[in-house]
Amino acid sequence: MNDTAATETQTAEAKPAETPVEKTETTLDDLLNEFKDTPQESPKAEPPKVEALKPEEIDDLRKFRDEQRMDRVRKEVTQTVESIREAHKDVLGWMTNDWIEGRLDAEARKDPRIGKAFLERDRNPEAWAKVRQKLGERLAEEIKSRPNPQLTADRDAARAAVSGQTATQPSNDIDPKKFNSMTERELEEYVKARRKA
Repeated sequence: MNDTAATETQTAEAKPAETPVEKTETTLDDLLNEFKDTPQESPKAEPPKVEALKPEEIDDLRKFRDEQRMDRVRKEVTQTVESIREAHKDVLGWMTNDWIEGRLDAEARKDPRIGKAFLERDRNPEAWAKVRQKLGERLAEEIKSRPNPQLTADRDAARAAVSGQTATQPSNDIDPKKFNSMTERELEEYVKARRKA
């Protein structure tokens, strides 16, 4: 071997061998992965700022809420009155809604538990139905103890028919001052005319 060849071999051995850089081919998947959504922290959305309500707006909202409540109470009071009238129509049928409502109000003022039961009727409807039934019975008993004007008039008419009298009272068509100033003859003529009528 000659010296140059030996030197080249030694140099080749002495020099570290350069490793060829392997070029790997980039695949489509690798390229598409670059567009993959990477979890990035999204900026925290701040809650929207709400302007404070003006006192007038607060008052309007309160009024609206109160009106809604009153409408609901009015409707339910009307339903209560009608259900009591219907349950006792033989006795309370001729009474006005205002009278029944007034009596219920009077009962509630005497016994605050009635008002409390009404306010809590949605929480315990069965108990309210029983209270409503008892109130109806109480009103019916109260009315039974009072005379019914129509029944009284009918009874009086029946008595008058049996006895042959008229049930209607003569109308007082004469001025009392004139009545006091009548002569005896005028008075007798007036009485005869009234008997014929």
